[in-house]
Amino acid sequence: MVAFYQKATDFKLVKREKVRQHAPADMLYAHKVVAYERVTFKASNMLLELTQYANQENTSPSIMPPQGLGMPHTCYQSPTWKPGDDKFKNADIALLSRGDGPFDSGS
Repeated sequence: MVAFYQKATDFKLVKREKVRQHAPADMLYAHKVVAYERVTFKASNMLLELTQYANQENTSPSIMPPQGLGMPHTCYQSPTWKPGDDKFKNADIALLSRGDGPFDSGS
């Protein structure tokens, strides 16, 4: 996860913590011996915090079919002369969008 976001964005890694064998975390997630890594990236106008659980470390991204009202997503704003989706395409991720390119909300 960290390597992907560092490759796909120019966000700066500002915080990284690994948690394992921590009773409060076990209680919070209702799981014994929960282990995870949490990272915080800083962009020009936001912080992005991501959590990766130890049992997901060696998994590959996959396309999930929409269920119900949709699925969680993250939006990135970028100028038309420098589309942000190119970074993710270059990092070998499949984009879900309306049409062939990034979605333009018109704002």
